[in-house]
Amino acid sequence: MMFETPEFWVLISFILLLAVLGKRAWKELITMIDERTHRIEKQLSEAQRLHDEALSLLHTYQTKHEAAMQQAIEIVSRAEADAIDLKRSIEEELTDMLTQKEKSTHERIQIAQETAKNQLKEKVVEEALSFVEEILSAELQKKGAQTNKALDEIGNIALSQKVA
Repeated sequence: MMFETPEFWVLISFILLLAVLGKRAWKELITMIDERTHRIEKQLSEAQRLHDEALSLLHTYQTKHEAAMQQAIEIVSRAEADAIDLKRSIEEELTDMLTQKEKSTHERIQIAQETAKNQLKEKVVEEALSFVEEILSAELQKKGAQTNKALDEIGNIALSQKVA
C-alpha cells in the first residue's frame, strides 16, 4: 500500500538521487572546504609573516627614533652652549665697543673743550686788544685835541706877542 503510492516512489527516488549525488556532492564539498582551509592557512601564515615583519620594522624604527631623539637632544644642548658662548662673545664685543666709543667721545669732548678754551682765549684777547685800542685811540684823540688846543693857544700867544 505504501509501496504503491507515487509519493513513496518519489521519496525513494529522491533518497537514491541524494545518495548518488550526495556522495559526489560530499566529495566536492570536502574538496572545497579543504581548499578553503588551505587558502585560510596560507593567508594566516602570510598575515603572521607580515605581522612579524611589521614588528621588526617597528622595532627598527623605534631604535632609529630613539637615536634621532638622542641626537636631537645633543644638537639642542650644543646649540644652547653655542648660543651662550655667542651671547657672551657679543656682550664682550659690545662692552669693548662701548668702552672705545666712550673713550673716543671723551677725547673728542676734551679736544672740543680745548678748542673752545682756545677760541675763548683768542676772543678775550681780541676783545681786550680792541678795548685797549679803543681806549688808546680815545686817549690819543684826547691828547691830540689837547695838543691842538695847546698849539692853538701857543699860536694865539705868539700872534698876540707879534702884534703887540
